[in-house]
Amino acid sequence: MSYGLSGSTGPYGNDITAMVQTIKADASNVIQGTNDAYTTVEFLAVFPQFAITKTVGTVTSNVIPSDVIDLYISMATASLVQLRWKSKWTYAMALYVAHFCTLYMQTQAGPNLTATQVVGTAEAKFPKQSKGVGDVSVSYDTSSIAGDLPGWAMWKTTTFGMQLATLARALPSAKGGMYVW
Repeated sequence: MSYGLSGSTGPYGNDITAMVQTIKADASNVIQGTNDAYTTVEFLAVFPQFAITKTVGTVTSNVIPSDVIDLYISMATASLVQLRWKSKWTYAMALYVAHFCTLYMQTQAGPNLTATQVVGTAEAKFPKQSKGVGDVSVSYDTSSIAGDLPGWAMWKTTTFGMQLATLARALPSAKGGMYVW
């Protein structure tokens, strides 16, 4: 039975093949595209605190080497599709890079490293659940802040990551799962 259909043209002259392809693309929730170039200069314009330098003897260098920032920019470019993020893409890129730069600095502890101040301001802050005095004890209520970001694992370890996860969940094209045809 053909239901009045011949080939890929519907009864009203519409292209059924194109309609099915559109439905499959929407159901897959896969958005593909290329991103504009994103640079260290753009990143530092949003988060200038990552441009800090240290001096050892007579040599001054960046606390985070530019090659490391470029690596994180490359990772962000491969992970964040501009067509999905639209006008939020530039800020999302900055959050992604800042998150990983913070994690990088947390692994670079050592004497004469003033980057600790930046790391301290970027760590995820949780309200105190209880505190003690004898033998000093503090516990934090992590569920009150991070509980609404299930599945975002390490993105909850910095405020930059938490902002990125929150923005990602609010995207109009973030429909949830995928349907594979």
